[in-house]
Amino acid sequence: MVQQELTAVTAHFTRIIEHNRATFGTLYGQLLKEAMSKRMGVRCCGDFTAYTKI
Repeated sequence: MVQQELTAVTAHFTRIIEHNRATFGTLYGQLLKEAMSKRMGVRCCGDFTAYTKI
């Protein structure tokens, strides 16, 4: 009984997370990129794979 309820809650939570990622992922990525460059003096490319000190 508890396992079924936990599974249902987990599935619902996962759907919410996936929806938020699809809806706001680009915005969050841009905000993180701007915050990193301001706070750490780091310039990064759009996909966060290469960083260079400014």
